Amino acid sequence: MSESDSQRAQLEPALSRSLSPHSLRVLGRVATSMLVVGLVLGLTSYLSWIWIEASILPEQEGTEALIVEGYTPLVYLLGAAVAAPVVGSILGFVEGRRVATRGDALVVGVGCLIGAIALLFAAGVFIGATGGGDSAGPGPMDLLSLAGLSALSSGVAAALLAILARETRSQRLALPRSRFREPSTPDASNAGEDA
Repeated sequence: MSESDSQRAQLEPALSRSLSPHSLRVLGRVATSMLVVGLVLGLTSYLSWIWIEASILPEQEGTEALIVEGYTPLVYLLGAAVAAPVVGSILGFVEGRRVATRGDALVVGVGCLIGAIALLFAAGVFIGATGGGDSAGPGPMDLLSLAGLSALSSGVAAALLAILARETRSQRLALPRSRFREPSTPDASNAGEDA
């Protein structure tokens, strides 16, 4: 056996364990869905900041204005961080009803993990434009650590719910057939006995 044949023999099992085209589509669909949610959350945060600047900040003075300018972006960012596991859970359950294997259910979890990071960074781009211009705010490493925490919980929740949805998809809660039978009507042979 030549050296290239032995390398190929070692490489083939690794390639067979790689992601199938179906798994890649699931991964892409889940991550893209979460990215879109992040963009919408960020845009909503930015537009609501414009509203705050126009309607609330002119009425505030001094310290009150600084508090609004300082804490509003933080609240937006924390809202996006909390939204990622919620969106991941919903996507995990929905996609879990469509997957065929537990491995695909885990792919949904990985997609939500990647998607949650994308969600937080997409929202962070818009949220970074809010607040006071002179405040330091969270840096990229702070955003990365928050995205990691949110992504971890999102991925775990999505994977668990995808597995749960996959397992319960074929099991239907139903009463036994005997409880659904209509009451029997006496037939013609028994009609004379009751009289």
